[in-house]
Amino acid sequence: VFSVLDGPLPPADRARLDALSSPEQVVVLGVWGPVMDAESAELDARVAVLLAGVGVPMLSLHGSDPGPDYAGWLRAQVPTVVIEVWPDTGHYPHLTESERFVTRLRDFDAGLPGDD
Repeated sequence: VFSVLDGPLPPADRARLDALSSPEQVVVLGVWGPVMDAESAELDARVAVLLAGVGVPMLSLHGSDPGPDYAGWLRAQVPTVVIEVWPDTGHYPHLTESERFVTRLRDFDAGLPGDD
């Protein structure tokens, strides 16, 4: 079910990720349990609190389209966000397009105020 996230990830990179992966139940449930168990309104409130703390420029880069409502919703939560979608790069644009990814991070960092 998760293989769709790989996009154009080469098999060697998938094998490397699998070798590094050590999903322990207590860790997975510690992260995802609250998401899976919360009522929708409770989860919305938790996310709003977390995102309200973001007061710096933020780059939200996606390898697949997060949906038509996502950009507006995220901008309402984090006005400093820059949202980009790199279609067909899957869940791992930093691996499938590593040079482009590093260049984008450098460009984003160079555009931040106060780093002259």
